[in-house]
Amino acid sequence: MIRQRFYHWTCSKFADLIRGEKKPPALGFDEWDKWHESVKKKRPFRYWIAETLLKKIQDIVYFPYDIYHAVKTYIRNRYFDKLHYLHTGLKPGEYYDLDHRILHGLFNELVIYVETECAWTYGKPEQVKHLYKFKNGSCKQAGLDYLNWGIKDKHKGKLTNFAKSCKEIKRLYLWWTEKRPQRKNPYLDKWYDEDTKMLIDLINIRKDLWI
Repeated sequence: MIRQRFYHWTCSKFADLIRGEKKPPALGFDEWDKWHESVKKKRPFRYWIAETLLKKIQDIVYFPYDIYHAVKTYIRNRYFDKLHYLHTGLKPGEYYDLDHRILHGLFNELVIYVETECAWTYGKPEQVKHLYKFKNGSCKQAGLDYLNWGIKDKHKGKLTNFAKSCKEIKRLYLWWTEKRPQRKNPYLDKWYDEDTKMLIDLINIRKDLWI
């Protein structure tokens, strides 16, 4: 298990200088492939130095810390965070049908994704961490600000797939955390249909739920 770094030498200004082209802050999967192909075609040797050689050097330099981080992460995930199963957020000690557990399990994980993974990515750098207050590792506002930042992402004047994904993630997150709890009668059939539709929408963007 190698550490997933937030800082990559291949994304540095030095790498941009070697590559001869600035690396975009965020793109969709397909757009990343096109960008890499374009830059590699223009300057193949400089691209290799910036994208391959720098990465290998960083892996060597960070190897001792990566081993330490891998052991630490395994222990934390295995015995404390327990990321190998879904967290439903439901009240312990009560019975819930499977369809209820599926709905709450997936949407509660979406909440965790926004308020922890997105929030830490956006809210912890030195220049902005003083703006947010994290509680138990989570911060709703930092997560939303990350999504709002992503929604504005453009490439050559057009919204990227990353921006579209952020918009959809924000819509589903706000529906679950703000709109849905306002229902006066949560057991009407029309609510079940809405839950199903939103659950399908969440499944359709699951490939975008990563940092």
